[in-house]
Amino acid sequence: MVLDTTEKYVKDEEDSDVGCLIAIFVPTMLLFPMNRGGKGGHRKWGTRFKRFWAGEWQGLLDESRNFAEQGRHVFAPRGDGPVDGVSEPSLEEIKLRAAERFVRQGELSRAARRLTAAKVAPATAATLQQVKDLHPAAPLPRKPQTQNSPDEPAVPLTVPPRVLLAALKTAPRGSAAGPTGWRYEHLRACMGEGDASAEDGTVPLPSFVYRMLAGNMPDSCTTTLSAARLFALMKDNGGVRPIAVGDVLRRWVTKAVCMENKLAFEDDFAPLQFAVGTSAGGEKIFRACQTYLETRRDDSDRRVLVTLDCKNAFNSIDRQAILDELGTKWPSFVDSFWQFYGTPAELWYRMEDGRTETILSQEGDAKRTLRIVILSMWDASSWLFRGTSIRPPGAQRRGHTDGWIDG
Repeated sequence: MVLDTTEKYVKDEEDSDVGCLIAIFVPTMLLFPMNRGGKGGHRKWGTRFKRFWAGEWQGLLDESRNFAEQGRHVFAPRGDGPVDGVSEPSLEEIKLRAAERFVRQGELSRAARRLTAAKVAPATAATLQQVKDLHPAAPLPRKPQTQNSPDEPAVPLTVPPRVLLAALKTAPRGSAAGPTGWRYEHLRACMGEGDASAEDGTVPLPSFVYRMLAGNMPDSCTTTLSAARLFALMKDNGGVRPIAVGDVLRRWVTKAVCMENKLAFEDDFAPLQFAVGTSAGGEKIFRACQTYLETRRDDSDRRVLVTLDCKNAFNSIDRQAILDELGTKWPSFVDSFWQFYGTPAELWYRMEDGRTETILSQEGDAKRTLRIVILSMWDASSWLFRGTSIRPPGAQRRGHTDGWIDG
């Protein structure tokens, strides 16, 4: 019922922008922890949902924000916190708990990778500077011109409902949530028992999804959906590897776009691309290299393969070149991707003292102000929720890039 209510606002021409904002903040408003269990907890949950249906969204956001400002509440009993005498766990304890969670979900390979993963770098000023250095400044891109004929209307980017559902069903369980708190499990629970022949009604938030595909999201939403939580892993050479966790809503829709166009991508990128979107691509390239090395005629015909690892490749590549290529080969993609890549994305790095530094992706130095992550989301929403003319349902309206070289 919550998503049905949200969907009505997104579909309403006058209230659509506010509906989109409600959609991205549903977990924030309704699913933050509480310090009660049993009957008291059930009553509190019920009250929270009644407030949502009554349109008390700003109040729910304020309550969640106030709760978040208390600290790392998720580690205290029953989600309460902070609690006297309950200290935050060590990074090793966090790793063990994550591995246990993956085991309970049947994700044994992910549990093993979690236990053997590189250590998280301490969130100190020195680490922050290393992360900043890995996000070099770059000029703002310009929106590419598509190659559509002037007489031809632009072809919209579409994804069938069955592919959207398939993207949800195949998403990894236990994936980390992004800035808005949405998880794949939330969306899977909303879609029920949808199958490959499903209609739009079984896709969670279909109108919201189609606005995202059309590149027609309000700026207040794209700012949050393009943001990511940032942390750093330690490398053997003393450096750090920044890891950004983006929002699940955007990851879901983008995954569906890639699934729908997988064969076209494979044809377009062949034979250079083998790692992504190519069936058994890694095995194919390994066997090809092995055959190349083992088929020399004699000792004079020596063959060598050199592997190259481009330093900080993902943060240094030319975004404009990517966008221009989209305009040439995939014009229907431009509007959807431009809404996220047209401006620098905010990367939120949480320091040891609980404050968060905001770094702009490919835009040089970080902003000077320190902000709590949760506050930057409420700042984007408050101006829409306060003073809005929308009413509760039923109420009347009143007014890594690597390469190989052989030789």
